[in-house]
Amino acid sequence: MTFAGLLVPGSALLPESEQLKVERLMSATGTVENYRAAFTVLDAQVISRAWLVDLEAGRPMTVNGPAEWFKWVLLGT
Repeated sequence: MTFAGLLVPGSALLPESEQLKVERLMSATGTVENYRAAFTVLDAQVISRAWLVDLEAGRPMTVNGPAEWFKWVLLGT
């Protein structure tokens, strides 16, 4: 397994209308809904275990978070 970075919703490369789409497919038993979403990979080299514990507890904005996360939350980039 390779850590590629921190994934966040949205992409500056696509218009907002393309960032989350519902695709409905017909099958023999009815309609199936699939969601297609765009994400951005932040260039966070390390994610601390302490921050993962914070996230699980519903506390994403602790001092344990990576700088790239705070930049994305505050500036959207």
